[in-house]
Amino acid sequence: MDLLINQYIHIQKYRLRKAAFGLIPFILNTTQDVTYFFESLNYKENIGRIEWIELNENRQIIDTGSADLGISTHLSFPNVFEHKGAVYMIPEAADTYCINLLKAVDFPRK
Repeated sequence: MDLLINQYIHIQKYRLRKAAFGLIPFILNTTQDVTYFFESLNYKENIGRIEWIELNENRQIIDTGSADLGISTHLSFPNVFEHKGAVYMIPEAADTYCINLLKAVDFPRK
């Protein structure tokens, strides 16, 4: 539990540097690194996007960015999981009126 709290603090510090509000992180462990995916709500545009933060084994931020999911509507709750060596995401995208199952082609960027 302490590890999760520590990682959550890293994410909060990252969010404070941006003009956005982040919600509920979804976590994927890959080898020794940990990648967090979360909704980033841009106050100015009032639209949610999926962003990610990658931490190394010392829980230092390695890289950050926006996930290019090819969906231009509001996105949230990036349910991410691994299956048979591939990484998938099912983001909430109610405006598309469908459930989008996305397979990573350039993890975690795309």
